[in-house]
Amino acid sequence: MKLKEMDNTGVLINTKDELEEFLSICTSAKWEGKTTRKGFREYSKYGFYVEANRKMCYGHVSSTGQGMKLITLAEFKKEQGIMKYKEGDMLEDITGNLRRTIQGNIGVVYISTDEDGDARLDAESEFDDMGFQIKTETTKTDMTVSQLEKKCGLPAGSLNVVAE
Repeated sequence: MKLKEMDNTGVLINTKDELEEFLSICTSAKWEGKTTRKGFREYSKYGFYVEANRKMCYGHVSSTGQGMKLITLAEFKKEQGIMKYKEGDMLEDITGNLRRTIQGNIGVVYISTDEDGDARLDAESEFDDMGFQIKTETTKTDMTVSQLEKKCGLPAGSLNVVAE
């Protein structure tokens, strides 16, 4: 990944998760600056920011130099063209009833289709507002043998389970 340096711009980091995401993005771009997790712990209560350049100097908001523009992590990602979803991602809402497949994007707008093949355009924030998340397949099933028999309409005791 290649990132463009943003002069006189700092990225506000409000949570540990945001810091980890930002560091992951920067590491993949081979930006390795002075930002440390210790610095975040020290400055987070005052408003922590990291400069949006290869040096990645950090500080608290009240120490920003004149002319320093502060942006959110979401604004940084948008400016860098980093998209949350990629082609082929399956999304579903929190109920599991609505599903969409990402077909691609035009700038910061996604092209997605529903199960009937109907296409629409949505911004990332619209998916978030509707409660969509990337659908992940679950391999672990928390179900007893008797629950499985019942779900499958089998008589009790009809399944033999062999542990390996």
